[in-house]
Amino acid sequence: MMLAINKNKKDELLTQQHTVVLIHRRREVLMTIILALLLVLLWRVLDVQRFISTNGYNLIGRVDEAVASPDNIVGPLPEVGEVLYQKKFTEVGADQGWIAFSGDWRIEDQSLVQAIPTGFDLGIAYAPEQYQSYVVRSDFRHIQGVGAGLLFNMQQPDSHHNAHMVRYSNEGRGIFWGFFDSAGQFIGQGYATTNPIGREPHILEVYVQDSTYAIRVDGKTMATDIPLTWQSGYVGLSTSQSATAFDSIDVYALPGNQRWESTFAQTFFEDFHVISGDWVNDDGLIRQVLEEPIDYVIGFLGNELPAENYTISVSVNLPVDETLPDVGAGIIFHMTERNNRAGAHMVRFANGGRALIWGTYDQESKFVGDGGVPLALSRYAAHTLTLSVRGEQYDISVNGQIVKTDLQLDRTTGWIGLMSFRGPVTFSDFRFGMASEQVVER
Repeated sequence: MMLAINKNKKDELLTQQHTVVLIHRRREVLMTIILALLLVLLWRVLDVQRFISTNGYNLIGRVDEAVASPDNIVGPLPEVGEVLYQKKFTEVGADQGWIAFSGDWRIEDQSLVQAIPTGFDLGIAYAPEQYQSYVVRSDFRHIQGVGAGLLFNMQQPDSHHNAHMVRYSNEGRGIFWGFFDSAGQFIGQGYATTNPIGREPHILEVYVQDSTYAIRVDGKTMATDIPLTWQSGYVGLSTSQSATAFDSIDVYALPGNQRWESTFAQTFFEDFHVISGDWVNDDGLIRQVLEEPIDYVIGFLGNELPAENYTISVSVNLPVDETLPDVGAGIIFHMTERNNRAGAHMVRFANGGRALIWGTYDQESKFVGDGGVPLALSRYAAHTLTLSVRGEQYDISVNGQIVKTDLQLDRTTGWIGLMSFRGPVTFSDFRFGMASEQVVER
């Protein structure tokens, strides 16, 4: 009997030991799997970091891998419309209107060539026009090294700061895309593998529409629905660690394209009406010089605005003088009469660039605020205010970034003008455009 009991205890002990061994083994297997997953994840992070850093940038924000496949291509790309700009660099004087801000750019062998094979973000931009809702397309070939691409929605034609970019990677593995912030730091948004690059010509296209963009390489869609930081801007060419020959660049309209119809100083004073203030033309810049804390308004456009859908923008320089902490300036629009601000809508910078406010003037011409947002704008630079009007609603952008959307309008037409609260305030680079299907002769 005692032997049977001891045998049972021994069997129970062996069973318990076997169970413990199994548990430990399962834990080891689970830990091995977890460790392997962590190593894969770490490798992916380091690989992305290496990919970006070897292309001359620090990794900021999130970079997604986007390989062309049915899973990430959302519907067909829109059909292109009319030609907005088309340039073959075989033409004499083909580089007119282009501003090179870094690199050695020249017309050579019937191409626009960037000849320096070292250095990052060597760029050139087309300065006369800005575009919104468009396709930019360029065909080019690498002469030495790899790293050519496109700049688009540039906020200044003489800098890659505040601009989107897509280009080939320097090691020839594919393309990547993202944008440069105001300090020139690159924020990656994605990358994708491509066919071997070599020295053959390639065609790179960017479709810019609404709040996103898409990329095509040699007729193949690489990625779609990439978020835009700026809705419009200049277009340009870029090289990094490569000498490249660009044969042409084309810009085509997409649905919703805005046609910019006027520049500022050349046409503004041809037909204007001072409602209040002291307005002067200072060597092509429009300036309101009185400093008293009231609203000063100047109206322009000889007739009531003949469209309900349009975009208007102007660059504003506020005074540096800190003794004017509440100074501001902006746009007044949909005035019921050309020389009367009563009933009009208004959007302006306020508090020396620390805020943006909007609202209407009542029948006694007193401003009634409808809303506002805080800003942190430097007084040492010009800032662009843009209004996109769509029938009974409008959107506001500052320096190309949307601030507020779907604000309501009391009326859909009227006169347009500029306004300042205090002064001196300087206005420049005024642009007015109507949707391409509503272009009106003036």
